[in-house]
Amino acid sequence: VWVDLEGDRILVNTLEGRLKLGNMRRDGRVALGVADRANHYESVTVRGRVTGITSEGAAAHLDSLARRYLGEETYRFSEPGDVRVLVRIAPERVHYFNPEAGEEGR
Repeated sequence: VWVDLEGDRILVNTLEGRLKLGNMRRDGRVALGVADRANHYESVTVRGRVTGITSEGAAAHLDSLARRYLGEETYRFSEPGDVRVLVRIAPERVHYFNPEAGEEGR
């Protein structure tokens, strides 16, 4: 899942009909985990709550993510009829872990 930041909110862009979206609508509590590609033991886990779900601006947001992650102007894997959805998440707890550096924090 590609993520983005908007102020103090985490943004997740997904498709209408995806299981994760249904789960977030049913229960707004979420957790995101990110591992360092170079060191899979180094990670950050964020727990938070969904504060908004909208399709407004979601397709343009996906194109901005494609520029960042793929170096392309538009997201080439979009299909006709896709309904993109933008989910805003307010972080409540952040946990950093890197056993090799002897660091762990909340």
